[in-house]
Amino acid sequence: MRIGILTQPLYSNYGGLLQAFAMQEILKRMGHDVLTVDWSNDNSYMRWCIDYCKSLVRCLMMHPVQFPLSPTKVNYMRKYTNPFIASHIATTKAMHHISAEELKQYEFDAYIVGSDQVWRWAYNAHIEWMYLSFVKDESVKRIAYAASIGIAYWDYPQDKSIMCATLAQQFNAISVREKDAVSLVKEYLGMPAQYVLDPTLLLNATDYEQLLLLGPVKPDTSIAVYILDMTENKRLLLDDLQKRLHCKINVIGNPDAQNSSFSYRDRQSPPVEDWLNGIRKADYVLTDSFHGTVFSIIFHKQFVCLGNKDRGNSRFESLLEMAGLEKRQVDQSDVLNYDMISSRLCEPIDWKAVDKRKQAMQTISYSFLMKNL
Repeated sequence: MRIGILTQPLYSNYGGLLQAFAMQEILKRMGHDVLTVDWSNDNSYMRWCIDYCKSLVRCLMMHPVQFPLSPTKVNYMRKYTNPFIASHIATTKAMHHISAEELKQYEFDAYIVGSDQVWRWAYNAHIEWMYLSFVKDESVKRIAYAASIGIAYWDYPQDKSIMCATLAQQFNAISVREKDAVSLVKEYLGMPAQYVLDPTLLLNATDYEQLLLLGPVKPDTSIAVYILDMTENKRLLLDDLQKRLHCKINVIGNPDAQNSSFSYRDRQSPPVEDWLNGIRKADYVLTDSFHGTVFSIIFHKQFVCLGNKDRGNSRFESLLEMAGLEKRQVDQSDVLNYDMISSRLCEPIDWKAVDKRKQAMQTISYSFLMKNL
């Protein structure tokens, strides 16, 4: 079957790129011919100014919103992520506008939408695309795999909610990445949904090591730090952990963390492979990222994830409940509880029990894909 995958734009998000890679790898192993739709917002400064102003208006109206990255930052990230995309993700031609006409040449038999918060209204200027509004051929299958809303409540305006419900009801099957989303999809979209794993969790540690050509792990007594939203309190926490655990700090993937007050000897460079290897070779991981948490689990790392309410805590809660690791999440209000965080970082994890739970969910997730394709 020829399948088109629709997810968030491919450029700067490590977790987003790795889930796109994993989704393709899984479908290819199932015997399908796969391309990811390579769409992105217009990266001109004029377009950025317009989108920023729109986001500001939504923010002033008290709607949750994600402000667009500046063209400068996008271009900086693309220097390091474009090689990964070129090597590991097969894509359509690049486009700024998704339409039936643009995609006609690929003759897709099915579209899969997922995962990375594709159904969170605040994160999608063109939310209708994420519900496949451009698919006009009724014979083409429409499937959502691990479509993520990210939060435990419905944030769509009423008109968008009605429009997306109409589109969702044309899907052949829907699965979601959060347990909260199962009830949200039923209530607001009028469709049944199945809870499944994020695509990254359908592959195992050896899959990433082999496919990304990662070399042997070198001993590295360190804390890998992947913080998307750095604050002064998080910097103080890192200072304390460095002293308590006598570890060096490796900041991976976030250029904004360069101005942090804590000291560290090594810094992982931005390429995706280095980001992944930064987690893989660390003793401990501290992160406020969903996929930072995912790869801590995949690589069996002692970790703590810091609550990230604005970006969506529901994602963390479902993931950690699945793994039986709920105690590994720390609320934002507890960031300065140094004793608790350092003790949780050092507390052993029963990885056999975690893997058993993960394998059970992998079976359910694979079954969803095989049944509906």
